[in-house]
Amino acid sequence: MLIKSKVKEVISKFKTNNPFEIIDILDITLVVYPLHSSINGFFQRKDGYPIIYINDNLCYEEKLMTAAHELAHYFLHDGINYFACN
Repeated sequence: MLIKSKVKEVISKFKTNNPFEIIDILDITLVVYPLHSSINGFFQRKDGYPIIYINDNLCYEEKLMTAAHELAHYFLHDGINYFACN
């Protein structure tokens, strides 16, 4: 239930459920770049600054879901530097 409650909290706070809008509001660097086909995206903190990478080869819906997934790492895993998911 932690994830569902966090999602509700974030949507309420930012008045949107669009992960790209939230990324923009939070001034998170977003890099959309052709990645290996086995990688949809990953989250990284570089020198304390959050960066979300999304595979440019994905369709828009997949990019949207990947952005939401990587944004969850930003909110749920504070202090951890790197996550990669496929």
